[in-house]
Amino acid sequence: MPLDSEGLRLIERILELRALASPGRLAKSKGFLLPRVGGRFALFQTLREAMADFAKRAGCADSSPLSPHRLRHTWATEMLRCGISLPALKQLMGHKDIRMTLRYLKITQPDLQRELHKARQRVRDARRGCQPQVSRDLREMVGRDVVDRFADLRAALGMFQHFRADVRETQGAG
Repeated sequence: MPLDSEGLRLIERILELRALASPGRLAKSKGFLLPRVGGRFALFQTLREAMADFAKRAGCADSSPLSPHRLRHTWATEMLRCGISLPALKQLMGHKDIRMTLRYLKITQPDLQRELHKARQRVRDARRGCQPQVSRDLREMVGRDVVDRFADLRAALGMFQHFRADVRETQGAG
């Protein structure tokens, strides 16, 4: 799994602290980064309680308590907002099925508005590249609006052709 320098420092610190633990304490922890002490869910419960305490001290009162799993949902949503692709997010989360990844995401109205704005901007940018060569006389005769609408249609047709090619490629791979 790829990690940035902050993530690597955190892992190194955990390993340093783990090295201080007695071998008996690590007996149930083979293959785990964090030592397993007590029952199956003891570590999870300890983390959950510590996170709830930190959230309370930080003034984060919420109807649903902070938990490692809730942070996983938040992380997935933030990664999507930062522009990571769904297939990459699926891999990073360790999911076998994209539908599981989609369950982790919370899409808000501002998210939809931002995505719509970005898509419309891409259409405008694509349209600039395929402006029809129209004489000034024709542009004045039919109006700039009509010429611009034809350019919009041409850009939309190009997008449709790309989409159709993607569908064919997906169907051929499946």
